[in-house]
Amino acid sequence: MRLLIDGLTGAAVTMRQAALQVLLRPGATELELAQTFEVLAHDAEPLFGPMVDALLRLALRHSFETEAINAVERAAGTLPGSREVAVAFADLVGFTRLGEQMPPEDLGLVAIRLADLARDVVEVPSNLSRPSATP
Repeated sequence: MRLLIDGLTGAAVTMRQAALQVLLRPGATELELAQTFEVLAHDAEPLFGPMVDALLRLALRHSFETEAINAVERAAGTLPGSREVAVAFADLVGFTRLGEQMPPEDLGLVAIRLADLARDVVEVPSNLSRPSATP
């Protein structure tokens, strides 16, 4: 989910910049801009769901098409480059209550910070690279 949000955040920033370039004019008031953005968002909203759905389906189809699995791998039931991994889950006491007391954006920052701390303490095998915490 975090990767998806990171990718969509980049797209949202780009869309915001494009909208500003089109809508921003000398002398425009904050109220006029807000009203214009509201109309734009309302008009564009029905397009976003189908667009994101189509792009995700395209990316999934492409990933399956480019991942060749040969007969030996199918017979063995293994994927190329696969390896065993360990997955951990943390049930954080009070996190739900915390989430009810702060804005979602702030709670998201707390979650990102906790994920970053977890990545910092995990030992990554030397032949693998650690994923970046920022897009």
